[in-house]
Amino acid sequence: MSLMLSLLALGLGGQAADTMSLVRRLEGRWVLAIELPDQTEPVLLTYRSLRNGSVESRGFAYPLGKAAITVHTTFVVQNGKVVVTEIHHGPGSKPASARAEGGKLVTEYESGVRDELTFLSRDLATGRVLAGNKEVARYALRRPAKPASVPVLGGLDPVSLGEGDLTKGDPALRFSLEGWEYRFASSKNLAAFRHDPERYKVQFGGACMNMGPLSGRGSPDLFHTYKGRTYLFASETCRNRFLAAPDDYIDRAEQPVKGTAAGRERLDKLAAAHGGASLDKMRTLVWHRNQPFDSKGVKKPYVTAFALDMAGRYADRQTWDDQVHVSVALPKGGFIGRLDQVGRIDEQERGFLIRRSVRHPIWLLRNRHSPKLAASVLPSVDVPGAGKCDATQVSYLGANTILLSDPSTHELRGIQHFGRGLGAKKLQTRLYTDWTESAGVKLPRAWTVTMEGNAPATGGADQVLVNVGAEGFFARHP
Repeated sequence: MSLMLSLLALGLGGQAADTMSLVRRLEGRWVLAIELPDQTEPVLLTYRSLRNGSVESRGFAYPLGKAAITVHTTFVVQNGKVVVTEIHHGPGSKPASARAEGGKLVTEYESGVRDELTFLSRDLATGRVLAGNKEVARYALRRPAKPASVPVLGGLDPVSLGEGDLTKGDPALRFSLEGWEYRFASSKNLAAFRHDPERYKVQFGGACMNMGPLSGRGSPDLFHTYKGRTYLFASETCRNRFLAAPDDYIDRAEQPVKGTAAGRERLDKLAAAHGGASLDKMRTLVWHRNQPFDSKGVKKPYVTAFALDMAGRYADRQTWDDQVHVSVALPKGGFIGRLDQVGRIDEQERGFLIRRSVRHPIWLLRNRHSPKLAASVLPSVDVPGAGKCDATQVSYLGANTILLSDPSTHELRGIQHFGRGLGAKKLQTRLYTDWTESAGVKLPRAWTVTMEGNAPATGGADQVLVNVGAEGFFARHP
């Protein structure tokens, strides 16, 4: 039975039938990205038709720095004329009416807010929200889909390339992995690749090896093979920088230091100075920063945010316009990409994300009792801008970090570590300039970063939060 006949059988005609036809185009799973003045908020939704002819959606909204909000919408018909929508946000309820208007699905709330949804295709819709005549938000709805595979290495066989030979692959012998399509000169090489993909695939998920892991993909046909491994680059300039000192640009897990009892005792003193028992109750840590950018004369939010939790999950989320991009490391595996097109994260990028995340000094103090963490006391050091500091080297999950602290109060002054691309003899020094408190834990909120030989750069976070607002970082449609 056609959709229109089905609607007529339910006693729906005219406006109600047109409206329900639009509503039913929403059936299935969607990723909603709402562009607000200070952030882009992701919402995961699933719409389905019910036996009584109504359509409902259920899902969760994930506002930055807040707990997840349950979202439940029901489209029903009353008296065969008007489609009524009930929107539930957490414990609240907002009655509204919906109608088809010029091909749009328009929802009007009793408060005077108007929502206009336009379908651009089966898998994409856009909308805007107005309060009175003022636009207060825009959004995009996208159906989740597997990322398309992109041909890489100019069609060269990756196995032959790793062995120093430039051999064209056969289009009939293809294999896709982590968003890249590889071609092979022989069935033997295809089998070798499938047996050991970590060796022959483009490294770090295809990230530009000058800009670094998680910074975006390099050009699929701009590459270099070094010590049998192939890397991508965003430009010739990026490749030339890599070629000047390749090992400085390849991120690897560091050799752990040998822990000592004195090192553990030092960490206990630092922990006591930053929250003590409250710090030991920390389950999640979230920090984010909005750096607005100009778009056709309008300031729009560009938000970078990070989340860590004691379940062994680490996330980096970047949002702008109606885009939500995520990199997530889970205890096993993880995912990466635009939230509606996520794929499996490369293990090298996963390792980089974990190592970068666990350098946060408060997180190191929270995990000081972990058998995977080792600490040792170093000689005191004089640090420009911080004076004489106690130095404690900490190894955790492949990352070595030096904690700089006040010899008397044991409060943190900063951290030091070797950084990717900085060269084997250069340290990155981060000195903290402002602090905040969340759930009884003292946390750094602003800092300066200095690489040996360079002028300091400033950085910071708008909010640093403990035990709130982390779950949305790890959420995705199954």
